[in-house]
Amino acid sequence: TKTHVGTDYSIEEYKEAKNLTLPVLIGEVDCVEHKDLCWEEEIRGYPTLVLYVNGERYKGGEYGGDRTLPSLLQFLVLAEENTKEQESDKIKQHAELAAQKHLNMSTGHKEWLAAMDRSKLHETQIWDKNEHPGCRLVGSLHLNRAPGYFFVEAQSAHHDLDPTVANMSHIVHHLSFHAVEEDDDDEDADEKTASTHPTKETKPDFAPSHYEHAVAPLDGNAYCVHELHQSWHHYLKLVSITGTDRFQVLPSSQVSLYRADHYPEAKFVLDISPIAVKWRVHYRPWYEYLTSLMAILGGCFTVVGMLEYGVETASRKITASTRRPRPRPPPPPAGVGNGSHGTSSRVAP
Repeated sequence: TKTHVGTDYSIEEYKEAKNLTLPVLIGEVDCVEHKDLCWEEEIRGYPTLVLYVNGERYKGGEYGGDRTLPSLLQFLVLAEENTKEQESDKIKQHAELAAQKHLNMSTGHKEWLAAMDRSKLHETQIWDKNEHPGCRLVGSLHLNRAPGYFFVEAQSAHHDLDPTVANMSHIVHHLSFHAVEEDDDDEDADEKTASTHPTKETKPDFAPSHYEHAVAPLDGNAYCVHELHQSWHHYLKLVSITGTDRFQVLPSSQVSLYRADHYPEAKFVLDISPIAVKWRVHYRPWYEYLTSLMAILGGCFTVVGMLEYGVETASRKITASTRRPRPRPPPPPAGVGNGSHGTSSRVAP
């Protein structure tokens, strides 16, 4: 880089190397002194060889081969071929767009052409490690039937990783546990695991509908970390299932904090539960079903009869209260209103 001009080489040597037909300039950056630059370029391990083409980071990823001249030359030749293929693909895309506008293709033809382009791109594109850093882990572990743990940590035999930029965000595609016979050796157990326990096991006939979620509750879950010095820890309680070699998993996940000089890790803590789950299939005979049906019908008939009797009784009482005779007025006092004037009568007590 230009920062080394005057110390490692002169300005004339830099200009001469830059004016070559296919210049390949090698620069060195100390990430301890230039932390901001390494942070912007997403340098996660030291030493790291990164190739830049026309000022942009090469999409083929970092160099991970031997530090020998033949290996470096082979990597540069491959990068040059991929760059030329990408440029030719861009020219071809521009030509196809011009042909579409000129010929005014139909909608169906355009959709078919777009599908073909997506298929070609899917087959020929180079995986961009800068956009999707990380790796995919596939395999099996032989664990003791005792409480323990296993973890996933970023390590490299050829790099000194920076713990301050380690991100252990992960997606669990499938994780389940099953028992292995003790008399099987390692090779036989591996063959048995690969043959009888594929990525997605078929559930037994007696298993309930939530069987898959019970034995693999973490499947499809994404655990993202948005802050530094953090990682997800999973605490798994394994419950044996009678009648099968699988374990029901009771998960509990939380984010744990780490010191700045420690590497974060995705940790899975296991604990064997002393209880067991027993699934049984019980079929009811036909006469029990018929008896239950008749009991339901009889109960409905009884309830309807009680409601009918209550409604009828209430209606009778309401009707009787509306038909009750009115009370007669009291008779007038004796000797009043007999037509005689000036006379009165007295009744002795």
